[in-house]
Amino acid sequence: MTSLDYLIVGLYAVVLIAIATFVSKTKSGKRKPLKNIS
Repeated sequence: MTSLDYLIVGLYAVVLIAIATFVSKTKSGKRKPLKNIS
């Protein structure tokens, strides 16, 4: 694999993790809106 391949795989993994955390936050965030925290 070239360095570009590693970069693409790394970005893909980061995107998947970001989506997973975003979805989990929105599911639990419906009970506690961000407006109440600030």
